[in-house]
Amino acid sequence: MSLNLSIHDVLISPVVSEKSISLTSISPKYRKYTFIVHQDADKNMVKKAVEKIFNTEVIKINIRNMPGKVKYFQRRYKGFRSGSKKAEVTVVNAIGAAGTDYGLGDAYGS
Repeated sequence: MSLNLSIHDVLISPVVSEKSISLTSISPKYRKYTFIVHQDADKNMVKKAVEKIFNTEVIKINIRNMPGKVKYFQRRYKGFRSGSKKAEVTVVNAIGAAGTDYGLGDAYGS
């Protein structure tokens, strides 16, 4: 299935959490960055988008479908939170502060 998504539509936002920030500083040679991606994006689309936007070489991509959660309101109304798709991208050299360095610089040893 061929979708007409631009490279800027594939990557929705970086995931900023304690775990995702620690993955960026595990190894000085290889860095892992986590993004929320479009529901219909596949590994090839994510790879092209990251390489084009951040001008770096992608080594590996892991994609996870995060299911939506059931939430109850006022103990009797049932609702759903929408699910999302996350991509964990391993790149050769670190993406700079203009990318998804999260503006933390050396705060986590990177």
